[in-house]
Amino acid sequence: MNSKEIRERNLGNKIYLTAHIHMITPCNLSPRCSYCSLSSKFESVRAERDVLTIDEILHYIKKVEEVKEISSIILVGGSDLRGHDRAVIDVVKMARRITDAEIAIDVGAPLKVETLETLKDYSVTVYSSIETINRKAFTDAKPGDSLDMRIDLLNVLERLNMDIGTVIMNMGNEKDVYDSIEFLKRYQHLKYLYFSTFKPVKGTPWENRRAADIENTIKFIEHARQIFPDRHIALADVEIEGGSLSPWILQELDHGAGNTLAGILLYKYKTFNYIDSMLGLEKLGYEIVRRK
Repeated sequence: MNSKEIRERNLGNKIYLTAHIHMITPCNLSPRCSYCSLSSKFESVRAERDVLTIDEILHYIKKVEEVKEISSIILVGGSDLRGHDRAVIDVVKMARRITDAEIAIDVGAPLKVETLETLKDYSVTVYSSIETINRKAFTDAKPGDSLDMRIDLLNVLERLNMDIGTVIMNMGNEKDVYDSIEFLKRYQHLKYLYFSTFKPVKGTPWENRRAADIENTIKFIEHARQIFPDRHIALADVEIEGGSLSPWILQELDHGAGNTLAGILLYKYKTFNYIDSMLGLEKLGYEIVRRK
């Protein structure tokens, strides 16, 4: 059975759209990640990841709540090796008073057990994005971060029976990606697995590094579907231009991706709304799930 057939058998053709809200917490890593816009020497590039105020976060959540095609909200923030526990709890409590959509948090590691237990009470999915299980590659990409802390967070989430999300980055080394997929087999509560594709950003330490191939990333998705038949798997960084449905979305779906895809991306200075484009999937036999 091919990967698309496996997805259809286990998840059907219902598509769930997410809204990603950036950034709810600052990145306090030092040094910053080699690929990230926050490590750029150009202020205009770094500004793409400026932190939202509380009022801006609440405004965006209220705005998303009005869009019934959005099933879930991912609150994305920068990392701090001391943890962002208080900020995360405060934002989640405020968000839950506004929306009944599924909520996820992605602010790196660590997070205290007590924080996770509170988030579990609010039915929050927690991301701990490993990027790669290759320690040398991780250190090269994220010199100020800790792979051990991210793995520890995954282990605690598993022990607490909480829904888990993670991201693997295609940096150009196929073996690293396959090894990272294999590593994740130990997590029965893994719900969301996204694959990003490295693309150099102006002014960063990796600005001259060769971009990874998104077609290879789709191949990794196809492989992951064979291993995780009922998990939500997708590209993490599809750009939609001109209001049309991205051919990459069609290609990833044909190779087993689904069934949760990005619908809206909200940053401090920019918003990308893909809802109208994604509705084009309904002409192809998919159903965009709408909240009541």
